[in-house]
Amino acid sequence: MKMLTQTEHKALEAALKGVKGEKYIFGSRVTSNKPGGDIDILLLIPGISDRERFDLGLKISRDFKKICDEKIDIVILDPENFTENNRNFLAVINKTSLLLQQ
Repeated sequence: MKMLTQTEHKALEAALKGVKGEKYIFGSRVTSNKPGGDIDILLLIPGISDRERFDLGLKISRDFKKICDEKIDIVILDPENFTENNRNFLAVINKTSLLLQQ
């Protein structure tokens, strides 16, 4: 399993500073022994609006890129308003995702 380099960890920590809710890493960084791959992050934030979700995604990406040039994908969901697609997505990634912070 390839997790994060020290620089990636530092960048992720800085980018997620102050973000409330549950934070998960999933995808190839959790399930693959192969090098590389983007960093997939899931945030579960109760009550987040569409506008807040958009703004937060931009902020996290920008703050992460200040420290690290690796590609990052951010999924932000409101656990109080899951759609059927959200539930299906979570059913797939819950098998391998790791909780970063709650």
